[in-house]
Amino acid sequence: MKFKSIIAITIVLLINGCASTSLTNNQTLQEAELISAFNKNPNDYIVVGALGDFYKNQHQITKNSIDAKKAIKYYKKFLALQPNHLTASVFLYDLHYQLHVANNEKNLDKLKNYFTKLPKDIQEKINPPELAEILRQYFNNKKEPETQKIKKLALSGVKNSPKSHSIYIILYEIYNENKSYTSAIALLKQGVKLQPKNKYLLKALGDAYSNKANNGVCFLDDHKSWKNAITYYSKAKKVDPDNTELRSELAFAYFTLNKLPLGLNEAQSIYRINPTKQTAADLAEAYIINRKFDKSLELLEKINNLKGDISYITLAQLYFRSGNWEQSLKYYKKYDVNDANDYHDIYDSIIASVMSDFNRSSWPAEKYMPLNPETPWQEKLVSFWTDKITEKELLNHATDNCKRTEANNYIGIKYYQKNNNKQAAKYFNSVLDQKIYLFIEDALSLHLLDQINKNNN
Repeated sequence: MKFKSIIAITIVLLINGCASTSLTNNQTLQEAELISAFNKNPNDYIVVGALGDFYKNQHQITKNSIDAKKAIKYYKKFLALQPNHLTASVFLYDLHYQLHVANNEKNLDKLKNYFTKLPKDIQEKINPPELAEILRQYFNNKKEPETQKIKKLALSGVKNSPKSHSIYIILYEIYNENKSYTSAIALLKQGVKLQPKNKYLLKALGDAYSNKANNGVCFLDDHKSWKNAITYYSKAKKVDPDNTELRSELAFAYFTLNKLPLGLNEAQSIYRINPTKQTAADLAEAYIINRKFDKSLELLEKINNLKGDISYITLAQLYFRSGNWEQSLKYYKKYDVNDANDYHDIYDSIIASVMSDFNRSSWPAEKYMPLNPETPWQEKLVSFWTDKITEKELLNHATDNCKRTEANNYIGIKYYQKNNNKQAAKYFNSVLDQKIYLFIEDALSLHLLDQINKNNN
């Protein structure tokens, strides 16, 4: 299992309303001065605490277990002088937690013992011992741990620390990997109820609804899940408005429900926050979905001046969908030269055929053949494209909106290539009636209808 979310290994804990980083104010003293002061009076709790702080801060920089163990030594001494000191107890647990994750300590019962000594309200907020054990196993074992054992640890961790988002995210990833979306949603709702403004849990809940919708026959059909995804992404955005990954997910969710202006607004905001080749490409696609092809082309002309990377195939497809097939062909040819061994899917193959026919060029579209289907539905598309089944047979297999959009488009292309514009227009209009603006077939049908109208005039 690969964690999609960033898991906080260290503990950030608010004590008395402010973040605690040390026990004393003697942070400016050097190690030698502190050791000298300690040797003169080993029972001076201020000096002892300062030594604990010194080595803890060193460990944060070096990640050296020796520094962590020295900090533990002095914090234990400090607690002997100042029993029940909360901050010292938390620091002591945190250090053992980090050593456990780093595989320098492997005693989970020992870590649990430090955890149980903390007040209940503190236990609820911090990363539980079970999370340290999960991370230790993933980071240090050669073999991937058994999912059921990790799940058992995570469930125990959620019970012990119901206000720690990290343990929820781990368990969510397990449910998500197993496609247990109902369980994932129920779990994250439990976390959000306790932490209604936690940006990690809110986004994860949006992701869970999005994954549930994407796992359906046609990802566009589960309107209820997309609406719920928008609800939680929007709540997360209020907490974390500059999170471009989050806003990208929100934009996609808007587009699935044909809330096109809202999706475009998100794409524009992302580009303003972080203007790169990739965010410009995403904004160009948002313009395409909103049928603002002039805006898309205008942005694409500027894209090479931005930072970051963008693939030739992405630029080829964006120019294609924007209606500039000459420029699209240029990038397809660059793609061939630079990525000759890349895998070409069925959609690349059909686009190549359309452009080669449109441009009457010597560009070898046949290079994209044979087609490589990845799903049973793509096998049907390949069979139709290679004249092994009829359009009627293809349509019989098009049992949802996604498949019908693709089937109507490619049937229309066949008629278009045979110069049967009347039948081609019929199928292209059927694609547009589906109103699936996210699909390349929508823009392609629109552009080919324009070509038919120009030819008729």
